[in-house]
Amino acid sequence: MIVVGLDFETTGLHPSDHVRVIEIGAHLYDIANGKSLAILNCFVHYDDGMHKMSPAMTKIHGISQDMYQAYGVNHKTVWKQFLAMARSAEAIMAHQTNFEKKFLKAGLERANMMKPKLKWVDSLTDIPYPSDVKSKKLANLAAYHKVKLVNAHRALPDVNAMLAIAQQYDPSCIRGLSNIEHLKVQALVTKMDKDKASTRGFTFDWDHKYWWKYMTQKELDTSNFNFKTKIL
Repeated sequence: MIVVGLDFETTGLHPSDHVRVIEIGAHLYDIANGKSLAILNCFVHYDDGMHKMSPAMTKIHGISQDMYQAYGVNHKTVWKQFLAMARSAEAIMAHQTNFEKKFLKAGLERANMMKPKLKWVDSLTDIPYPSDVKSKKLANLAAYHKVKLVNAHRALPDVNAMLAIAQQYDPSCIRGLSNIEHLKVQALVTKMDKDKASTRGFTFDWDHKYWWKYMTQKELDTSNFNFKTKIL
């Protein structure tokens, strides 16, 4: 199974004319055999000068406006290179895919290019982590799996850490890489009982305010949760 691991650093949290991708880390990777096939990592430059880096974002990833303006590659060139890489992949893998999805869509639309028709794999929710994993933040997952993460919150180091974590799991058990159907299961717990869900690997959906996880039917049948569940 060949995936393209993807991570963006941006000038803000929500794409707009003024909030854009300013660093891309993309790694074409044979996840079953642990082989690196191609890497794309660069700052992204725009000619219109409309985007501005916020001090809050620079504090997170350490990238200043001077850095990507001086060393960035034209955004259309970057997207052409990414799409060429994606043609060799069966899926795009990211940690919290919603972020990468919306910035990829906005970036390609700005460049008048079509987004690739690939399925997405979210390393936050689609990997069957052990029940004793307490936090699914990338840095904490890296520490749990004994994966070295240097320069966290930079695009390529984050992608490489994510892929190294994913490689420790059988691809057939990863939703999106597996042919086995996975159910989206909600934990029916109160706010006071949220630890019951979190300790069993459920993730909190902040938009809809519930705990959930993907499971196979066999996993659901044998789980013996001490709370009720329902299939969404």
